Amino acid sequence: MASRRARQDLLVVGIGSSLRGDDRVGLELVRRLQEHFGADLSCLELYEPDVALAERLAGFAELLVVDAAIGQGDEPYTLVELPVADRLVPSGGLTSHVFDWGVILALSHRLYGGRVQGRLLGVSASCFELSEELSETCARNAQQALAFLIDYCSRPS
Repeated sequence: MASRRARQDLLVVGIGSSLRGDDRVGLELVRRLQEHFGADLSCLELYEPDVALAERLAGFAELLVVDAAIGQGDEPYTLVELPVADRLVPSGGLTSHVFDWGVILALSHRLYGGRVQGRLLGVSASCFELSEELSETCARNAQQALAFLIDYCSRPS
């Protein structure tokens, strides 16, 4: 069965640490998407939000961030809009660890003329201890999220 083509106007970014258990779920899902779609889908793996993405984002209509999320009740994953920040400088000042997605989107819009919209897919997770494996629950949630992501990444924009 031939798979559908991926959206060309979408950048998928997996966030996490490969050494902190369920925190790696964003990285794992982006790798699986890359296996499914190959070079047809634009994907990145990051440890944390990176302000250097602002320029790159200007070339996309949508950013989809995939990350571990705590406290979602029984939902295996949730999809939420990422608001564009109303200022270019984070409230904590300019340091490398305070940039959030809203500031990165705002920088892309204001400095590079981008119109990218952002969404966050949070996969329900609970174990962030030192480990290179997903917990059983997070692995189940990731399977459900992967099915959603494959469909989402191949929908017409």
